[in-house]
Amino acid sequence: RFVRVRWSRSGRRRPGKEAVLSLAFFLLPGLVLTGGWRLHNYLVSGDGSFCQVEDYYLSCYWAPAILSLHEGMPREQARQQIAGQLPEISRVPPGEYYRRCRSVGWEYIRRYPRETARIYLAGLGKVLLGPGEPDLLEFLGIPTRTSPMGDLLRLSPRAFLHEWLGHKPGILAASLFSLLLLLFCYVGWVRGFFLERSGKFPAAVHWLLGGTIVYFLLLSAGPNSYARFRVPFLPLLAVYAGLGWEAFFRRYWAREK
Repeated sequence: RFVRVRWSRSGRRRPGKEAVLSLAFFLLPGLVLTGGWRLHNYLVSGDGSFCQVEDYYLSCYWAPAILSLHEGMPREQARQQIAGQLPEISRVPPGEYYRRCRSVGWEYIRRYPRETARIYLAGLGKVLLGPGEPDLLEFLGIPTRTSPMGDLLRLSPRAFLHEWLGHKPGILAASLFSLLLLLFCYVGWVRGFFLERSGKFPAAVHWLLGGTIVYFLLLSAGPNSYARFRVPFLPLLAVYAGLGWEAFFRRYWAREK
């Protein structure tokens, strides 16, 4: 803002240069912070990555999940096999260890693209459609080995009703309620984003909100995905859902009158 004021007072205001200068000053703090942190990591560990968590995630979750699906072995056995391909972290510099983790993870992703796609789509389904009651029950300290949605795919109808309607009706009701609420939100989001986007807000707003949602979906889907991973973008979906349902009821009551 200071740059824009000084530029306008100088009497040489040029919209193109002003936009470039404003953008540069807007990005400068982020560039300094991220660049400084990468330099810090390089000096400390010998690896200039911004964060080594992704390297660990590739070798500890992605590679074992791909190997487990391809070979049909248990996930823990696959994880031990992958760990045998990594050096001991106490015997090598941290930077070299995490570079090796990154290399092993990407090696399995490139070698088995079909298994990678299946794992990614399954994780995306969990993020988008998982009711999330296992996370809530774990937070409340209620032990449960399975969930209603998982048993719906694994058990016969009779066994499912006996297990959940006969022994755990409260958990089943909470799961169905959360699933219906989620579907209600998605239906409103579809209407709000695709049918109402030409009206109230500029296109840039939709690009920003929609891009944020897609960004979180791309990062969240994977072998260790949970329903709670949609928490960062669920408020944005709720905004669109509110717009969609508000427009629906407004038109409905207009017809009734």
